[in-house]
Amino acid sequence: RSLGSVFRGADLEVYMGYLARQAAAAMPGKTLVHVRDLIGKAATGTLVAYRKHCASSSSSSGQLILPESLKLVPLFCLGLSKLPCFRTDARADSRAVWLSRIASLPLDRLLPAVHPRLFRVSLDIVPNNSSTGNGSGAEQTPVPESLPLSAEHLESDGVYILENGYDIFLYFAREAPAHAVEQLLGTPSLHSIDPSTFADLPQQENPLSKQTREVIAQLRRQRRSYMHMRLVVKGHPHETLFHSALVEDRHVLSGMSYVEYLCYLHRQIQNVLT
Repeated sequence: RSLGSVFRGADLEVYMGYLARQAAAAMPGKTLVHVRDLIGKAATGTLVAYRKHCASSSSSSGQLILPESLKLVPLFCLGLSKLPCFRTDARADSRAVWLSRIASLPLDRLLPAVHPRLFRVSLDIVPNNSSTGNGSGAEQTPVPESLPLSAEHLESDGVYILENGYDIFLYFAREAPAHAVEQLLGTPSLHSIDPSTFADLPQQENPLSKQTREVIAQLRRQRRSYMHMRLVVKGHPHETLFHSALVEDRHVLSGMSYVEYLCYLHRQIQNVLT
């Protein structure tokens, strides 16, 4: 009976699934710019409707008003527009794979692809005798708090895990300590490993390796998918894939940062309302 009820009960996954399929269906015969504009216009239309019919009349016109149930729409629309199928630097086969995924993905697999999760691996591990590292202790190792998808949250001496529901990227920053490399990979140098043939973390008998493997096992259980692991080494194509998943950053080829995108949507909304 009221738009307010519609917005209060809105489901972000369903909204993004519908929008993603619309964008994928529009791809044949359209330019990538047109499809990305379609995503932005859909988000603008939703937020304009909320502003006109649901927001308080006392709300400032200079403020971006978001419904609580759909407050992540700008972030997820930005992530959707940066998927390989909508990027100008993507290869044709990669674009085809992602278009196929969007057309067939169940909703609980769509959002991880649109907005991956980034975690920092804690390198200061206190041995835990209750965890065996063979899977029985996985329930006792909490998944770390996820980080914003921006390079400014990557420390120069850190090790990070990024997962998108399909792949797990293991990223070693340029000053990652040698002991972390050896304890996790069983080798003193990243240069001795071929990222193209790397498949998973070896079973090393040390606390850092055990806890990291347990966290990865939990991520795979959450996604109900094995998620192939990719080692990110400077200069390898995996590095480009990793950084392209940091959707909150500005990129020359994929477009605006999250802050820029919020400003863009705000301008579009104001143009419609005035």
